[in-house]
Amino acid sequence: SLKAHVVHVAMPSFRGQVTADLNEIFKGLFEERAACKDAVRFIGPVDDSIVECASGLVCDVHSPVLKTMLESGLQEGNSREIRLHPDFVTVWPDVVRFLYGLEVELRNFCRCVVLLRAIGC
Repeated sequence: SLKAHVVHVAMPSFRGQVTADLNEIFKGLFEERAACKDAVRFIGPVDDSIVECASGLVCDVHSPVLKTMLESGLQEGNSREIRLHPDFVTVWPDVVRFLYGLEVELRNFCRCVVLLRAIGC
């Protein structure tokens, strides 16, 4: 589990190694995000297609809004599916990469603005 990995890598005395290990852990978690037990599916607004998936724990840690949606008795908490606003569908894969601490390519100004809106800035 993520908590076990974090405790394990937090124990070494070399801070640089801890950072490198955490980056590798989050890369691995990103690659396995759809298969994790607490996976959250982000659904398109029109055709119910899965736009992206993420670990519920990663969503909880990085977004108070997603945490509230998933922990409450709301439909999203029960179904583990969150319907995206149409404006955010094209940038949501980048939002998930951002939540995992991975690099996000900012291609143009308009996309940057939408991405910032999607993450709540």
